[in-house]
Amino acid sequence: STAELEKLMFEAVVNVDYEKMERKNARIKEEFDSGEEVQIKDKNTDLRLSIKNREGRSSHGRRNFPDGEVFYAPVKDSVEGKIMFSHPAAYSGGLIHGVKLWFKDGQIVDFSAERNEELLESMIDTDEGSRYLGEFGIGTNRRVTRNVNNTIPDEKIGGSIHLAIGNAYEETVPNSEERNKSGIHQDIVFDMRPRAGGGKIVLDGETVQQDGEWRFSVD
Repeated sequence: STAELEKLMFEAVVNVDYEKMERKNARIKEEFDSGEEVQIKDKNTDLRLSIKNREGRSSHGRRNFPDGEVFYAPVKDSVEGKIMFSHPAAYSGGLIHGVKLWFKDGQIVDFSAERNEELLESMIDTDEGSRYLGEFGIGTNRRVTRNVNNTIPDEKIGGSIHLAIGNAYEETVPNSEERNKSGIHQDIVFDMRPRAGGGKIVLDGETVQQDGEWRFSVD
């Protein structure tokens, strides 16, 4: 309802200590900047990607509201495996439910959706770059407690990650020849909290987040 959305926006945007968010994001960024391979895993997902020699970026109240994420551009040809997303993708005026993607050598080689699969296909077929990922993001705003089927708040959920099909931001890949380029940048959210089924992030073989909770101190 409008009242529920208003309450969420006040909690997730207005009543936020952005200086504290910046410090926490910096700690997460420090951990991942020193790593190379990220694995996302649950009972339906086993996906690996490389962030070797990539520096993360922190988003903490300067650009988006709600805000709260640390994001990277994966090495273009490094993504391998499969992922089933927990939340719908909001794209071109529609919602795509139950998105599943399979990757090989960085490229989407197969896909499916429980609803609006033709819309997913049109997204992936936008251009050559839309077959690859442009972003791996980590949601860090613990005041965004639920998805509202809108990308900006949903990707900030603390305890979630998101992947963007398509374009990589220039700030994440200084070398233009290595940056994935596309006419779209479409984020899809994978909630790793127990309420959504759980999951874990593994960095260079070590579990750093389990069921949405960090295994290292971020305070």
